[in-house]
Amino acid sequence: MRSFITIIFVLLSGTLGAYSQTALEFACTTKQPQSESDFKQWANKSVRHIITKDEKTAFLKLTTAADRNAFIERFWTKRDPNPDTAENEFQKEYCERIVETDQFESGIPGWMTDRGKIYIVWGKPDKIEKGYSTFKDNFNVPYEKWFYEYIAGCCGGVEITFIDPTETGEFRIFKPSKVNLDLVECSECGSL
Repeated sequence: MRSFITIIFVLLSGTLGAYSQTALEFACTTKQPQSESDFKQWANKSVRHIITKDEKTAFLKLTTAADRNAFIERFWTKRDPNPDTAENEFQKEYCERIVETDQFESGIPGWMTDRGKIYIVWGKPDKIEKGYSTFKDNFNVPYEKWFYEYIAGCCGGVEITFIDPTETGEFRIFKPSKVNLDLVECSECGSL
């Protein structure tokens, strides 16, 4: 499985931005973190949008490289939807999503933007509506409205509106108080 992901990474690396390569370094290659800096990069970049707070706390308490690498292996194994196959389909999809977030780059790495975070966690929206807003405080600025018919393990009918008030391509969630981008689990569903 890891060799397959490595092959994909090598094939795509010519088209990847430097930001995606950094985010992918320990999530989508066979390279294992070794130094304190590497382990922090794994937790803070490579899996930052899918690691739970409890997992991150437990991981950072570990003191040896062997314990931390064993944790990383369990982290991915726990998320594997079909452990009977050689490939971890979740990890493969996750890596592909990170690569795909390059399309959201706006001076900020795509995987760190609001659209990138949502895309990594929930995937490609079922429908995207684009236009210029008629919102009272943000009139006539570009917007994107993403629609998800169903989010596995969560709910259906999710709608997220992003606006770009500076018109620089950096779309931000319009109502951020209703969205906790650090959570993998859905606690509320509906119009965000």
